[in-house]
Amino acid sequence: MLTGLGCDSFSAVRELFGSPISVKAATASHLGELLMMIVLEYDGFLATYELVNNQEIVQFEAAGEIY
Repeated sequence: MLTGLGCDSFSAVRELFGSPISVKAATASHLGELLMMIVLEYDGFLATYELVNNQEIVQFEAAGEIY
C-alpha cells in the first residue's frame, strides 16, 4: 500500500514532523490490502498514520488532521 498513493501522504508526514524516533506499532488488515495503521513516536508526542484502500469505493479522499 505504501508504494501507491500512500507514499505521498507518508512523505508529507515526514516533511511536516521529521523522522520519528521510533515506530511503536504497525498493523495491517489481511495482506495489507484494505487498512494499515502505524503509531510513530516523536519527541514529546505520538502520531498515528492510517491508510485505507478500498477499491470498491470509487471516490478519492485524502486528509491530514492535527489535534
